[in-house]
Amino acid sequence: MGKQKTPPTSVEVLPNGTKIEFWDSVDAEGNDQQRRYMVNGERFANVTTILDVLSKEALLDWAANLAHEGKNWRAVRAEAGERGTLNHHLLLRLLTGEGGSLADLPEQWRKHGQAGFKFVHRRKPKVRECERMVAHCGHRYAGRLDLLAEIDEKLPLVDFKTVTKWSYVKKDGAETEEKYPPFAENLLQLDLYQGARIECGLQPAECGLIVRLGPDAEVEETWVDLDPDRGFKIVETYRARSEARKVLADAAKGQYTKERLDQEIEEQCQAVGV
Repeated sequence: MGKQKTPPTSVEVLPNGTKIEFWDSVDAEGNDQQRRYMVNGERFANVTTILDVLSKEALLDWAANLAHEGKNWRAVRAEAGERGTLNHHLLLRLLTGEGGSLADLPEQWRKHGQAGFKFVHRRKPKVRECERMVAHCGHRYAGRLDLLAEIDEKLPLVDFKTVTKWSYVKKDGAETEEKYPPFAENLLQLDLYQGARIECGLQPAECGLIVRLGPDAEVEETWVDLDPDRGFKIVETYRARSEARKVLADAAKGQYTKERLDQEIEEQCQAVGV
């Protein structure tokens, strides 16, 4: 008997009838597995995977700087991912009334948790949706947004980001107290969620809110307008790059087939009169 398929971590049917199945990176038994989305039975690209097309160059510079410091960039990135996930889950438990404590976090990440608690107590968001899965069948992508909530009489899509360290704008060679804004992919992530919400028949958000949680327990809020078409352009870029990589991979595989090698040998033999 063949191996049984692992059941999805969660399944959701959206207002337009779209069925989304999601497999997290760890299954119910604690085993590692591939994180993926299936939409109406088809594999769709993850929003965060699509946005990787924007971060490659910055990632190379970042990895080079870490290597200069004697650090492994993969280990640092994995740690940052775990930090973000744990703080994310703690905040969502707090927002949904399940409760949570900073003691649930490793000590080195509790300042980020304090920033999150500060945001919740200051803004008192009224949760409409939490961890809602969405998909766009036309552009073939899926994802899971953090939060849709009423805040200050607005209805924003909220995305939480933990920050390893703040970066400050420099003027005339000197560092100012002005922080650099969030990365472009943070905004485009919300654009793509908004586009998927509209296509799925869900209520559109009025705007976006990127909430950055710092290592000094400070919180930075960035309110943004949402434009799904802006996000769709990134999907097109992702598709084009994926297709280019496929073509190159196919070409590389076919470069040294037996027929090609036989042909090259025959041509060389003819050239030397053999």
